[in-house]
Amino acid sequence: MTTESQRPLVDSAWLKGALNRPDLVILDVRTPPSGGFIPGSIHSDYAKAGWRATVDGVPGLLPETAVLEGLIGGLGIGNGDHVVLVASGLSAADMGNATRVYWTFKTLGHDRVSVLDGGFAAWSDAGHPVVTAAATRPAATFTAAPARTCARPCPWSRRRWPAAPSRFWIPAPPSSSRARPRAHRPAFRARCRGRC
Repeated sequence: MTTESQRPLVDSAWLKGALNRPDLVILDVRTPPSGGFIPGSIHSDYAKAGWRATVDGVPGLLPETAVLEGLIGGLGIGNGDHVVLVASGLSAADMGNATRVYWTFKTLGHDRVSVLDGGFAAWSDAGHPVVTAAATRPAATFTAAPARTCARPCPWSRRRWPAAPSRFWIPAPPSSSRARPRAHRPAFRARCRGRC
């Protein structure tokens, strides 16, 4: 059963009603932000803040866990917080920034994360209040606890790049598929070009 804080999407009406919750952190990941901010939201530029890493010339990889723990904790996000991610909401690619950060939190074992449906555009179009500057929060401690069912190291990548095995991940089969693992093997092979 999905709890309220594990819903992948929340709408602007829900968010407006939740603004005063002490465990709510609104994380604006727009690049760059324009038009103001949702009251109480903090900003972390998706393209510049360190949500992606370049390794051996390969861009867009998942940074090391310790780096992400520092980034998230430095924003004032702790393990008990419900994070709502805000993109501009102007294009599918833009919303992809928020869903990439969503996936990052999930990979780190943080399930209390949602994306604002329609992003900042939906918030402002609904006539909800906007402020001119992002908020700040005191640094917090964020400790990753990756779920074993969330992702697994790609065996081919581990052999190819043994010094950095944690950077290459493929989705693990959902728990409901354990009785029929063969159904997912072609997907794994496609990800690794048949090398796994």
